[in-house]
Amino acid sequence: NSPFITILDTKNAFINNLEFAARNIGYIADIAQSNPGAGYLNKEVVGILALTQRIRTERNVLAGAGISTFKTNSTKAINEKTVTTYVKDAQGIPDDAFKELRVMLTLSYVRYSFIVKMSQFQNFKVGGNDAIFGAGKKVMTPKLYGENLTFVYEQLVNDAVCENLPLFEGSLLTEKVGNRINSQFSVDIINVLEQQAMSINFQV
Repeated sequence: NSPFITILDTKNAFINNLEFAARNIGYIADIAQSNPGAGYLNKEVVGILALTQRIRTERNVLAGAGISTFKTNSTKAINEKTVTTYVKDAQGIPDDAFKELRVMLTLSYVRYSFIVKMSQFQNFKVGGNDAIFGAGKKVMTPKLYGENLTFVYEQLVNDAVCENLPLFEGSLLTEKVGNRINSQFSVDIINVLEQQAMSINFQV
Protein backbone atom coordinates (compact mmCIF):
# COMPACT_ATOMS: atom_id res chain seq x y z
CA ASN A 1 0.00 0.00 0.00
CA SER A 2 2.55 2.56 -1.14
CA PRO A 3 2.33 5.46 -3.63
CA PHE A 4 6.01 4.86 -4.43
CA ILE A 5 5.87 1.18 -5.44
CA THR A 6 4.69 -0.16 -8.78
CA ILE A 7 4.34 -3.86 -9.60
CA LEU A 8 4.53 -4.80 -13.27
CA ASP A 9 2.66 -7.74 -14.78
CA THR A 10 5.22 -9.46 -17.03
CA LYS A 11 3.58 -12.85 -17.53
CA ASN A 12 2.91 -12.52 -21.26
CA ALA A 13 6.18 -10.89 -22.30
CA PHE A 14 9.05 -12.82 -23.84
CA ILE A 15 11.79 -11.07 -21.87
CA ASN A 16 13.57 -11.27 -18.54
CA ASN A 17 11.39 -9.70 -15.82
CA LEU A 18 14.12 -7.36 -14.58
CA GLU A 19 14.89 -6.18 -18.11
CA PHE A 20 11.20 -5.52 -18.75
CA ALA A 21 11.03 -3.48 -15.53
CA ALA A 22 14.19 -1.55 -16.42
CA ARG A 23 12.89 -0.68 -19.90
CA ASN A 24 9.55 0.43 -18.45
CA ILE A 25 11.25 2.57 -15.82
CA GLY A 26 13.43 4.23 -18.45
CA TYR A 27 10.49 4.99 -20.71
CA ILE A 28 8.36 6.42 -17.87
CA ALA A 29 11.24 8.45 -16.45
CA ASP A 30 11.84 10.01 -19.87
CA ILE A 31 8.21 11.13 -20.14
CA ALA A 32 8.05 12.33 -16.53
CA GLN A 33 11.15 14.46 -17.02
CA SER A 34 10.54 15.83 -20.51
CA ASN A 35 6.78 16.38 -20.16
CA PRO A 36 5.79 16.41 -16.45
CA GLY A 37 2.15 15.53 -15.85
CA ALA A 38 1.77 13.56 -19.11
CA GLY A 39 0.32 10.06 -19.08
CA TYR A 40 1.83 6.76 -20.15
CA LEU A 41 -1.23 5.16 -21.73
CA ASN A 42 -0.84 3.47 -25.12
CA LYS A 43 2.90 4.10 -25.33
CA GLU A 44 5.11 1.35 -26.75
CA VAL A 45 7.80 -0.04 -24.46
CA VAL A 46 10.58 -0.53 -27.00
CA GLY A 47 12.60 -3.74 -27.19
CA ILE A 48 10.04 -6.14 -25.72
CA LEU A 49 8.55 -9.09 -27.56
CA ALA A 50 4.98 -9.40 -26.35
CA LEU A 51 2.98 -12.59 -26.51
CA THR A 52 -0.82 -12.84 -26.24
CA GLN A 53 -2.30 -10.22 -23.94
CA ARG A 54 -4.47 -10.96 -20.93
CA ILE A 55 -8.20 -10.50 -21.41
CA ARG A 56 -9.62 -7.14 -20.35
CA THR A 57 -11.29 -8.56 -17.22
CA GLU A 58 -7.99 -9.90 -15.94
CA ARG A 59 -6.21 -6.63 -16.66
CA ASN A 60 -8.90 -4.66 -14.85
CA VAL A 61 -8.61 -6.90 -11.79
CA LEU A 62 -4.83 -6.53 -11.77
CA ALA A 63 -4.98 -2.74 -12.14
CA GLY A 64 -7.55 -2.53 -9.36
CA ALA A 65 -5.21 -4.46 -7.07
CA GLY A 66 -2.26 -2.16 -7.82
CA ILE A 67 -0.51 -4.09 -10.60
CA SER A 68 0.45 -2.27 -13.81
CA THR A 69 -0.71 -3.86 -17.05
CA PHE A 70 0.14 -3.78 -20.73
CA LYS A 71 -1.56 -4.65 -24.01
CA THR A 72 -0.14 -5.99 -27.24
CA ASN A 73 -0.16 -4.67 -30.78
CA SER A 74 1.11 -7.44 -33.00
CA THR A 75 4.31 -8.33 -31.12
CA LYS A 76 4.74 -4.92 -29.46
CA ALA A 77 4.16 -4.27 -25.77
CA ILE A 78 1.88 -1.26 -25.27
CA ASN A 79 1.76 0.31 -21.82
CA GLU A 80 -1.78 0.38 -20.48
CA LYS A 81 -2.27 1.32 -16.84
CA THR A 82 0.70 2.31 -14.69
CA VAL A 83 -0.55 2.17 -11.12
CA THR A 84 0.97 2.02 -7.65
CA THR A 85 0.12 -0.37 -4.82
CA TYR A 86 -1.65 2.46 -2.94
CA VAL A 87 -5.27 1.41 -2.46
CA LYS A 88 -6.27 2.77 0.99
CA ASP A 89 -5.46 5.71 3.25
CA ALA A 90 -4.01 5.67 6.78
CA GLN A 91 -7.48 4.90 8.21
CA GLY A 92 -7.86 1.85 5.96
CA ILE A 93 -10.50 3.51 3.78
CA PRO A 94 -10.27 2.78 0.02
CA ASP A 95 -8.57 5.73 -1.65
CA ASP A 96 -7.37 6.29 -5.23
CA ALA A 97 -5.60 9.64 -4.69
CA PHE A 98 -2.21 8.11 -5.52
CA LYS A 99 -3.48 5.26 -7.65
CA GLU A 100 -1.67 6.46 -10.75
CA LEU A 101 2.12 6.61 -10.66
CA ARG A 102 1.85 9.79 -12.73
CA VAL A 103 0.32 11.64 -9.76
CA MET A 104 3.25 11.04 -7.41
CA LEU A 105 5.83 11.78 -10.11
CA THR A 106 4.06 15.04 -11.01
CA LEU A 107 3.81 16.09 -7.37
CA SER A 108 7.52 15.35 -6.97
CA TYR A 109 8.27 17.61 -9.95
CA VAL A 110 6.07 20.37 -8.51
CA ARG A 111 7.80 20.14 -5.13
CA TYR A 112 11.22 20.17 -6.81
CA SER A 113 10.26 23.25 -8.84
CA PHE A 114 9.31 25.21 -5.73
CA ILE A 115 12.49 24.17 -3.89
CA VAL A 116 14.79 25.13 -6.77
CA LYS A 117 13.08 28.45 -7.53
CA MET A 118 12.83 29.56 -3.91
CA SER A 119 16.37 28.48 -2.96
CA GLN A 120 17.72 31.67 -4.57
CA PHE A 121 16.42 33.59 -1.54
CA GLN A 122 18.38 31.53 0.96
CA ASN A 123 20.44 33.81 3.25
CA PHE A 124 18.33 36.90 2.51
CA LYS A 125 17.47 39.02 5.53
CA VAL A 126 13.98 38.39 6.90
CA GLY A 127 11.63 41.27 7.68
CA GLY A 128 7.99 41.83 8.48
CA ASN A 129 5.37 43.00 6.00
CA ASP A 130 4.97 46.37 7.71
CA ALA A 131 8.69 47.25 7.66
CA ILE A 132 10.13 49.70 5.11
CA PHE A 133 13.56 49.01 3.61
CA GLY A 134 15.76 50.85 1.14
CA ALA A 135 15.58 49.98 -2.54
CA GLY A 136 17.70 47.05 -3.69
CA LYS A 137 18.12 45.49 -0.24
CA LYS A 138 18.04 41.70 -0.09
CA VAL A 139 15.22 41.41 2.41
CA MET A 140 12.49 38.79 2.21
CA THR A 141 9.06 39.40 3.76
CA PRO A 142 6.08 37.01 3.98
CA LYS A 143 4.18 39.05 1.40
CA LEU A 144 7.08 39.09 -1.04
CA TYR A 145 7.66 35.39 -0.44
CA GLY A 146 4.03 34.69 -1.33
CA GLU A 147 4.34 36.71 -4.51
CA ASN A 148 7.34 34.64 -5.58
CA LEU A 149 5.52 31.39 -4.76
CA THR A 150 2.66 32.58 -6.95
CA PHE A 151 5.10 33.32 -9.77
CA VAL A 152 6.43 29.76 -9.56
CA TYR A 153 2.90 28.33 -9.69
CA GLU A 154 2.01 30.54 -12.64
CA GLN A 155 4.96 29.04 -14.50
CA LEU A 156 3.76 25.52 -13.65
CA VAL A 157 0.34 26.45 -15.05
CA ASN A 158 1.92 27.88 -18.21
CA ASP A 159 3.86 24.63 -18.63
CA ALA A 160 0.61 22.61 -18.27
CA VAL A 161 1.85 20.82 -15.17
CA CYS A 162 -0.75 22.39 -12.85
CA GLU A 163 -3.97 24.34 -13.25
CA ASN A 164 -6.45 26.42 -11.22
CA LEU A 165 -4.39 29.45 -10.23
CA PRO A 166 -7.30 30.91 -8.17
CA LEU A 167 -7.23 27.79 -5.95
CA PHE A 168 -3.52 28.33 -5.29
CA GLU A 169 -3.91 32.05 -4.59
CA GLY A 170 -6.89 31.50 -2.30
CA SER A 171 -5.10 28.85 -0.25
CA LEU A 172 -1.72 30.59 0.03
CA LEU A 173 -0.61 31.45 3.57
CA THR A 174 2.81 32.83 4.55
CA GLU A 175 4.14 33.90 7.93
CA LYS A 176 7.43 34.94 9.51
CA VAL A 177 8.56 32.88 12.51
CA GLY A 178 11.95 34.04 13.76
CA ASN A 179 14.47 33.49 10.97
CA ARG A 180 12.09 31.31 8.99
CA ILE A 181 9.17 31.93 6.63
CA ASN A 182 6.46 29.29 6.74
CA SER A 183 4.16 28.79 3.78
CA GLN A 184 1.14 26.64 3.03
CA PHE A 185 -0.81 26.27 -0.22
CA SER A 186 -2.84 23.87 -2.34
CA VAL A 187 -1.93 22.75 -5.87
CA ASP A 188 -4.08 21.21 -8.59
CA ILE A 189 -2.03 19.01 -10.93
CA ILE A 190 -3.14 18.60 -14.52
CA ASN A 191 -5.24 15.57 -15.46
CA VAL A 192 -4.85 13.26 -18.44
CA LEU A 193 -7.60 12.37 -20.90
CA GLU A 194 -8.04 8.60 -20.64
CA GLN A 195 -11.74 8.19 -21.35
CA GLN A 196 -14.16 9.81 -23.75
CA ALA A 197 -17.94 9.74 -23.61
CA MET A 198 -20.23 10.79 -26.44
CA SER A 199 -23.97 11.18 -26.81
CA ILE A 200 -25.01 11.21 -30.47
CA ASN A 201 -28.51 12.39 -31.34
CA PHE A 202 -29.91 11.96 -34.83
CA GLN A 203 -33.01 12.78 -36.79
CA VAL A 204 -34.53 11.18 -39.87
